[in-house]
Parts: sequence; structure tokens; C-alpha cells
Amino acid sequence: MKLKHWTIFHQIADGISNVFYFLPTIWKDRDWNQYYFHKIMVVKLKKMQKFYANPKMTMCEGAEKTLAEIEEAILLLSRILEEVYWLDEEISLEKVDRLVKADIDKFYGDLASRVSNWWD
Repeated sequence: MKLKHWTIFHQIADGISNVFYFLPTIWKDRDWNQYYFHKIMVVKLKKMQKFYANPKMTMCEGAEKTLAEIEEAILLLSRILEEVYWLDEEISLEKVDRLVKADIDKFYGDLASRVSNWWD
């Protein structure tokens, strides 16, 4: 019986912690474009990154590989959100569009093939 109570307490504590963790991002969320959708995903992936980077939290086989995949996903979404493509002043709009599309396609392709393996 004690274990059941501890589990319920732990779930409630985790839920409250998640509310405060995601609240600043959710508060800023707007529906008019994909920016906030990607921003929410980055926040979630960064939370998962902390989990997989801590050997005390995860003991699953392949945690290092999962961590690397999550970090790659964060990098792709961060490039999209920060619009780093415009750092080259000589770049054309068409080239920026192709680069953004390539990063989006890579992110969602990788996500589709990897996400089911990202859970401890």
C-alpha cells in the first residue's frame, strides 16, 4: 500500500513540476504559424536531453545513442527557429527556402523513425 501512495505522490509532483516547466512556453504560444509548435518541441526535447544526459536518471541500453539523436533534433529545430540561414548575406530567398525545407524534412523524418525508441 505504501508503494501505491508513493507512486501517486510522485506522479502528482511530476505533473506539477511539468506545469511549471512548460508554463512560460505555453503562455507565449500563438496559433498563427509553426514557430511556437517547434518551440514547444524544443522545450520538450531539452527536458528529455537532461534526462538522458544524467546516468542516475536513465539506465536503459542505448541511452548515449538516444541522447545524440535528441541533440541532433534540437540542433535542427534550433536552426529553424533562429533562422540562421540568413547569416550569409549573399544567400537568396530560394536557397533559404530549400535549406529550411531540408531541415524540416530531416527533423520530421528522423522523428518518425526514432521517436518510439526514445523512451526509457
